[in-house]
Amino acid sequence: MKLFTFTLALLCATPLAAQSTIERLVAVADASADADQPSANFGSALLVTSGKTFSSTPTFRVWLTRGHYLFDLSGVAGRPLPTRARLRVYQEQASAAGCLDVSVYRATQAWSEATLTWQTKPALGPTALASACVGDSFDLGWKSFDVTPLVQQWLQGTVPNHGLVIRDPSESLAGAARPLHATSRESANAAFHPHLELAWGTQPYGAGCGASRTGPTLDLDAGSPVIGGGYELLASGLPGGRPVFHWLGLSDAVWNGVPLPLDLSPLGFGGCAILASLELELPLVTTDNRGRARIAIAIPAQPFLRGRRVYHQALALDTNAALYLTNGFAIQTY
Repeated sequence: MKLFTFTLALLCATPLAAQSTIERLVAVADASADADQPSANFGSALLVTSGKTFSSTPTFRVWLTRGHYLFDLSGVAGRPLPTRARLRVYQEQASAAGCLDVSVYRATQAWSEATLTWQTKPALGPTALASACVGDSFDLGWKSFDVTPLVQQWLQGTVPNHGLVIRDPSESLAGAARPLHATSRESANAAFHPHLELAWGTQPYGAGCGASRTGPTLDLDAGSPVIGGGYELLASGLPGGRPVFHWLGLSDAVWNGVPLPLDLSPLGFGGCAILASLELELPLVTTDNRGRARIAIAIPAQPFLRGRRVYHQALALDTNAALYLTNGFAIQTY
C-alpha cells in the first residue's frame, strides 16, 4: 500500500527539468611529481601518488609527492552552474594501517602530463580546497574532495582551469607517512579512473547527529539517478554491525503538515532532526564493522519518473539505544 501511495504521489507531483543531473568527467591528464626522483616523469604510470610516502629499506625515510589532475569542462559549458562538484580518485593500494589527511589545491600554472616532474610542477593556490583521510590499507576505495566553488569559477571564466593538485597539507617530513596511491586514467580498469563528478540538484543537505568522530553521513557512492538504472548511497559514521532504517520522501520542507526539519531535541536527541518526509520505507541493511552500509536504489523504467526529486535519510541505534541520524540527500532523476 505504501509503494502504491508513493507512486501515486510521484504521478501527481510536478516534474522538474529532465536534463541529466550527474556528469562524470574523466581526467584528460594526470601525473605524479616525486621529490625522490625530481627529474622523472610519471605521466604514463598506472598510479598517481599524492602526499608523504616512505621506504623501509635499507633504512626508513620519507619524501613528498604530489598528484596532478586536469579536466575538460567544455562539454558542460552553457549549462547552469552545478550545485556540487567532487574530485573522486580511487585508492587502489596502501601499505599500512591508519590514514592521514591529504588536501587538494588549485593549480595556478599550466602543466603537461608528458613533461611534469617535481622540478617543473606548477605553482598552487594558497588555500586548501578540501581534505580527505587516505592511505589506510583497510579502507581502500573512492576518496572524494568537494571542489564546488572552484569549478563554478572555472565555468564562469573568472579563474583559469589548470587543474587540481593533491598534496600533504603541510609538506613536512616529520611524522608518519600514508600516501594516496590512486588509479590513474591510464589504468585498464576504466571504472576506477579519476573523475570530476558534477551534480545539479543531487546533493547532501543538513547535518547528521551521533557519537561518531566524523558524524553520520549519507552520500552518493556509485551509479546515477537515471530512469531504468539506479544509484547507490553510502551511509557511514554509524555504529558497526547494526541495522539501518532508511527512507525516502517527496519533500525536505514538510511531512504530513509538519514543517521540516523536525527537531528531535524534545525527545532527548539533541542536535538531531528529521530532514526528509517519510513516504516510503526501504528494506533494512546492516552496517559493516566500520559503521558503513550501502543502500542500492533501482529506478523503474517509467517515463513519469523522469525529472522527479526525492529525499533520503537514514538512522541506526547502537547497543545502548543511542541515535545516529544521517544528513539528508536529495536526488533528482533524469
